[in-house]
Amino acid sequence: MVSALITADDLYTLRRTEDIILLDSSISPVGSNQALLDKYIPDSIKFDFDREICDTASSLPHMLPSTDQFSNQVSALGISNDSRIVIYDRLGMFASPRAWWMFRAMGHSNVQVLDGGLNAWIMSGFDVVDDLVQPKKKGNFQAIFQPQLVVDVNDVITSLNESNSLIIDARSQGRFSGNEFEPRPNLKCGHMPGAINIPFGHLLNNGMMRPKQDLIKIFSPYAGKRIIFSCGSGVTACVVALAAEIAGFTDWSVYDGSWAEWGKIEEMRPIIRDNY
Repeated sequence: MVSALITADDLYTLRRTEDIILLDSSISPVGSNQALLDKYIPDSIKFDFDREICDTASSLPHMLPSTDQFSNQVSALGISNDSRIVIYDRLGMFASPRAWWMFRAMGHSNVQVLDGGLNAWIMSGFDVVDDLVQPKKKGNFQAIFQPQLVVDVNDVITSLNESNSLIIDARSQGRFSGNEFEPRPNLKCGHMPGAINIPFGHLLNNGMMRPKQDLIKIFSPYAGKRIIFSCGSGVTACVVALAAEIAGFTDWSVYDGSWAEWGKIEEMRPIIRDNY
């Protein structure tokens, strides 16, 4: 398995010596006016997990698709099981770890995230272009689902009574405590019982992942636990999952539905709201 992260300098060198597939997985945060920079690393292909490579029949946002759907759609992007993939984000480190996790959950380990995203590429002095490209050929990717990396709402409910399980929530402290409203409508405020809060931004430094030793220090108190990562809709949970992977943790999974599912107003799931 390759390292989960790649630097801009290493990516520049790699593109000159090896045939790689470069994916732009950028999305804007829900409820945010933050605009995506309209530039791309040369030869980038769009990986749209928000509207296309997702379970479009689900009422929840960008849920993981079936293995058949994933296989067909990434094959159409020119990806095969022997492809080396690098994923980046025009916001730095926001959506790209979600795409990384999707490939990992579908059995592909030769996938990396560009540390710092497009901004790191630009700051290193490398060229950008105005347009994405279309795949040059069709691939033959065959997904092999890795169930240990994915949990659903029933798994989370079960974990609440397991002493060796821990839920880590990547949302902001205000949303976790319930003192800020959720950006999506019709959701309750607060967090799951027993969950702890590690906002994904605390793991970043100027849009780049903090050094490995920092990440080890952050996650070391939870060694020996089976960790479930959650957030608003399963995107920034993957930033924290990526950080845990770098820190050496292997017994982890992502709650795909996250708060978009757990916090539904019409559901009667246990919720803690601080100071109430």
